[in-house]
This record gives sequence, C-alpha cells and structure tokens, in this order.
Amino acid sequence: MKKGKWLLQYTSPSGNRVTISLEGKFDVEKIKQLAELIELMNMSDETDFKYDITSESKSRRTNLKESLVLLIEREFKNRWFSSKDVVEAYYKVYGERIPMSTVSSYLSRLLHAGVLSCKGPKSRRLYNISANVVDA
Repeated sequence: MKKGKWLLQYTSPSGNRVTISLEGKFDVEKIKQLAELIELMNMSDETDFKYDITSESKSRRTNLKESLVLLIEREFKNRWFSSKDVVEAYYKVYGERIPMSTVSSYLSRLLHAGVLSCKGPKSRRLYNISANVVDA
C-alpha cells in the first residue's frame, strides 16, 4: 500500500472527460481496476444520456439553463406543467437528478423573462410556454 496522491484522468474518443483525485493509502491494483472501470463506462456514447430528445441535443446541451429550456420546449409544448413535472422529466431525459429549488428558480426567471406564463397559487403553480414564444 502506498500513501500519496493519485490523479486519474481519462478522455474518451468522443471528448468525454473524467478526472478523479484521490489522497491517502490505496492499493495500486484497486487504482488500476478503477481506471479500467472508467474506461469501460466511457467507451460508448450511448451511455451519456438515458434518452435523447433530438439528435442535436448532445451537442447543444452545454449548460443547465439551455438544458431546461430545451427540455421544456420538447416535453411540455402546448400543456401546463409544474416544477415537479420538470424535475421528473429532467431525470428521465438526462439521467441526472436536479433539485426542485433549482428548477423553481429557473422557471421563475423564465417567467419574468416572458418565456413562460403561469397560473395558480405559488405553492401549486403551473407553467406554460408563452403564446408569444410559441408563435415566434
């Protein structure tokens, strides 16, 4: 067993990057197994997302706001939806958990920007894509 710092970096052919930093006592064989696991996990682009919204979604999805707007455009067009609906759809589509508070904050910002309209009390608010955005 060696005590020290380990830095594992892997970049797949498609550009996915994984970096892991470890400090302490680790068996060299365990480090090698971890590196092999990382490489196996990143060998296929199909493992990046559980569900592809469109063929362009992987290249367009660069930040959380973009991800949410793209998700709302594709999953909630022409219907009312709640923050909870967005949280569930985000996990289904991107395979990542996102806090309800984060979704609520972004929906509020999109509401104030005129991208969304809403109805109902704040505790049970429902959102819809604004008519002026749909028509654009």
